[in-house]
Amino acid sequence: MEKDNKLIMVIDDNEFTLKSIRYALKIGGFPNHGFKDPEEALSKYDKNIYQLIITDFRMPKLNGIDVLKLILQMNNEAKVIIYSAFADEETQAEALDRGAYLFMKKPFNYEFLIESIQRIKAEDIHDKREII
Repeated sequence: MEKDNKLIMVIDDNEFTLKSIRYALKIGGFPNHGFKDPEEALSKYDKNIYQLIITDFRMPKLNGIDVLKLILQMNNEAKVIIYSAFADEETQAEALDRGAYLFMKKPFNYEFLIESIQRIKAEDIHDKREII
């Protein structure tokens, strides 16, 4: 698979979860930046830097669907994965209907997360191919 320099943005107000996800991504070969504050993350978002956003659903100030909506306003092709231990089926459906790439329940399997990211990267590479 073609390597790119784009980063993954991880947003979670729980420092332990944030560090755990960032570590799993690093071990999986995915460079990333972590943010405890969703507002700070949104202020740093740049579609030329971040290929994927992974965010918790339940956070103070903004929830995962708020983050999703604001990211998609900045880049309607952004890929966003939302996760939560608390979301019901209605919330999951709303997130997916609003454009989330994936909704994962916590605790989640890090191998599944890595496989999902590999799929996203493969899709992005495929989308960039041209027919000559």
